[in-house]
Amino acid sequence: MKKIVTCIISLLILTSVVSAETIGKRIFEIKVDADVTATNNAFGISEFFQEEAVIDLPKIYKDLPKKGFVTGFTEETNIALSLNILGVKAGFETGLDGNVTLGLSKDLFKFLGQGNKINEPMEFTSNSQVDLFAYFKTPVSFKVQGISISATPSIFVPLVHAEMGKSGATITNTEEGTIKIDGLYSLLVESGIDAGIIETREFTGSPSSILGTSGFDLALGVKVPLFLGLQVTGDVHLPVVPGKLVSKVETSGDFSCAINLMNPDENSPFNMNTGDIEIGTHTGSINRPLTMMAGVEWKPLLDMVKIDGSIGCGVRYPFSKRAYFYPQYHAGASISLLRILGASVSTEYINEMFRHEAGMMFNVRALEIDTGVSLAGSDFKNSLRGKGFGAYFTFCFGF
Repeated sequence: MKKIVTCIISLLILTSVVSAETIGKRIFEIKVDADVTATNNAFGISEFFQEEAVIDLPKIYKDLPKKGFVTGFTEETNIALSLNILGVKAGFETGLDGNVTLGLSKDLFKFLGQGNKINEPMEFTSNSQVDLFAYFKTPVSFKVQGISISATPSIFVPLVHAEMGKSGATITNTEEGTIKIDGLYSLLVESGIDAGIIETREFTGSPSSILGTSGFDLALGVKVPLFLGLQVTGDVHLPVVPGKLVSKVETSGDFSCAINLMNPDENSPFNMNTGDIEIGTHTGSINRPLTMMAGVEWKPLLDMVKIDGSIGCGVRYPFSKRAYFYPQYHAGASISLLRILGASVSTEYINEMFRHEAGMMFNVRALEIDTGVSLAGSDFKNSLRGKGFGAYFTFCFGF
C-alpha cells in the first residue's frame, strides 16, 4: 500500500514539474508576497556583529555626504487571487504599502567625531516622513495582436502620513567644561481614519466611512514585440483621485540640559516642556507617487532567458506644494530551466533607494516559491557596502 501511495505522489510531483512549462500559466492562483528593505548611509550591519564593535565616528563624519545621515525603510505585503482564462488574466489584490525616511544633519556627526569649539554653538536639524497606505487592486492583463496590455485600477486608504516639522538642537561647550543642550521638536500625524479612536480607543465608524476617505489611482503597462524576442515596454502609475486626510494629531515642545563630565554635581536636570497634543479634524489630501518607466525586454531563448532594462522618474506627493522629483532605473537578467528552477540578478534605483538583488525561483506548477536578498542604500556607494539590506518572498499556489 505504501509503495502505491509513494508511486502516486511521485507521479503527481513529476506531472506538476513537467506541466510547469508544457501546460503554461496557472488558471487559478493564490499569491502571498512580502518585500522589505532597510537602508542607511553611515553604519554597516557587519560592524555590529564583531566581537568588539568599533564605530569610527570621525570617519563616519568624513564619509557622510553634505545632506547628512539618511536612513529609510520600505515594505509591501499583499495577498492576491487571480484567474487566467482564454488569455485574459484578472484578479483581486489587497495589501499594505509603507515608506519611512529619517534624516539628521551632518554637523551632529561632526560634533560626535570631532567636538566643537569653546562657546561656539553648533546646530543640528532633523527631518522625517512616514507614509502607510492600505490598497485594493483589480489587475487585468491581456493581449491584442501580440501586444501585451495591463491595467490595474486601485483604491487606497491613507492610514498614516507623518512628518517632523522644525526640529533640532543646539549644543555649546562652555569654558567651565559644561555641555549645554537646547532643542525643540514638532510632529504632525495625519490620517484617513478618524483620530477620535485615539481618545476613545474604539472605532465607532463603519467600513464605508473608511472607504469614503479613499483615493483612486491607475497603473498601465504595455509590451510591444519587435523581432527575435525583443520588445519595448512602458509602465505608468497615475494618481487620479487623492485620498482624504480627515484627522490630525499635532504636538511640539522643547528641552534643555547641561552636562559637566568633570564635575557631575553641576549637571542640571533634563527639562522637557511638552506641548499639548491637539487632536482634531482635517481637510487635507494625499496621493501615492506618480511614476513613469520605459524600457526594453529581450528573450533570446523563449522564457528561459530574459534581459531587461528601463529608465524613468517618479514624483512623490504629486499635485501638492511638497511634490518633488526623483529618477528611477532598473536593469536585470534571469534564467530558468523549463520554468522549474530559475535565478535572477538585478540593480535598480526605485523608491529613492538603490538595490542590488539576487533571487531564486522553484516552480512545480501547483506550487511556486520566489525568494531573494539585496544590498541596498540611499546612495549608490553605500548600497555596495552592506549598509542596507532587503529581502522578498513570494509564495504561489494554484493549478
